[in-house]
Amino acid sequence: MHISPKPFELQRPDFAGNMKSFIILAACVVAALAGVPSESEIKMHWEGFKVTHGKTYANAVEEAYRAKVFKENAIRIAKHNDRYATGEVTFKVGYNQYADMHTHEVTEKMNGFRMELKTPSVNVHKASNSSVGDSQKVDWRSKGYVTPVKNQGSCGSCWSFSATGALEGQLFKKNGKLVSLSEQNLVDCSWNYGNQGCNGGLMDSAFKYVKANKGIDTESSYPYTAKSSRKCKYTTANNAGANTGYTDVRATEADLLDAVEKIGPVSVAIDASNWSFQMYSSGNSIRQGPGLLRGVGNRRAYLAYGLGGD
Repeated sequence: MHISPKPFELQRPDFAGNMKSFIILAACVVAALAGVPSESEIKMHWEGFKVTHGKTYANAVEEAYRAKVFKENAIRIAKHNDRYATGEVTFKVGYNQYADMHTHEVTEKMNGFRMELKTPSVNVHKASNSSVGDSQKVDWRSKGYVTPVKNQGSCGSCWSFSATGALEGQLFKKNGKLVSLSEQNLVDCSWNYGNQGCNGGLMDSAFKYVKANKGIDTESSYPYTAKSSRKCKYTTANNAGANTGYTDVRATEADLLDAVEKIGPVSVAIDASNWSFQMYSSGNSIRQGPGLLRGVGNRRAYLAYGLGGD
């Protein structure tokens, strides 16, 4: 049996289809690379970062390691801010003094709130249903209640800064005079109340110390050193004011909003053991990470001074 072969047919290449595939592939590559800064951009940021924050390293090996960590953070920053631009997240991140550190390193150095030291409080502030959210926006800074931003350095003394911030606001509320209070006074002198200097502590314990001590020194008379010392240098002559008592606020947003609105700046503790807090720059509502006093992560103490806005 004879089988005649089929006539040879020229197959026309589908240039249009291939071009479409190429365009789609190219678009995907561009989208994937949109959030990745170039090597030259990272190097520029790295050099600027070292100058801005006065960064020096022990040797070339240490600097190379820190440059590697910085690069990792730079890529994450760019990708996160791309998500911010498209509305996927509500806050921006940026280069700060922690950009050459891993999150666990920042946590070990900075997060000094010691939840395990806390005992139940008798006095607890609860919001009344009729009053929550009365104010659209409150900013106690604009009313003179808050001193300029301070820096705790490489010392887990955040609890002392949070405590002085709340006390400064209440002293201003009472006498109309804003005085910066001494964190070092609390770091050095409140050990007998359960605080542990640069190894952590509680705002409650700081308030107890100030009440029992019948005062706290001014920052100018007892300056901050970012070091723990059990040698208390408090002097009555530099006493800026006393503390008659304190009330805890339940760990809910409604109760915190109510307290900040009615009382003034409030000491708060937040689980800051995530990268978002480490690199936070601006924006609202960091809800992509752990929240207020939830979970078992490492917590950092802050001062809540307003409602609404950044």
